[in-house]
Amino acid sequence: MNAAEIRTKVAGASDIAGELIHVPEWGCDLAVCPMTGTALGKWQGQHGGDGDPKIDGRFIASLLVHCLRGDDNELVYGEADVEELANKNGVVLMRLFFVAQRVNYLSEAALKDLEKNS
Repeated sequence: MNAAEIRTKVAGASDIAGELIHVPEWGCDLAVCPMTGTALGKWQGQHGGDGDPKIDGRFIASLLVHCLRGDDNELVYGEADVEELANKNGVVLMRLFFVAQRVNYLSEAALKDLEKNS
């Protein structure tokens, strides 16, 4: 396959599929999906750096706005919605956060799993 064919194939690939999670507290199902490369870079730029970040509602919500998608594969929230999402049920946010960490390979366990399966 030549470079142009590969680029066409990559461009047409549906690679944002995630894990469907039922959220009974909100009465809906959400797809927790991998971030795009652009979103990942932006999020890491906001929360990377020296030391461990403070894991609070705002940190969690800032990840979830890049990962939660509806049936139409569109993001449910945008960056302007971080505060709104951060004020939702913390137990629900943590449940979604752990899935988002896993599908984005942001936890040590997920990274080890990736290395093991490579």
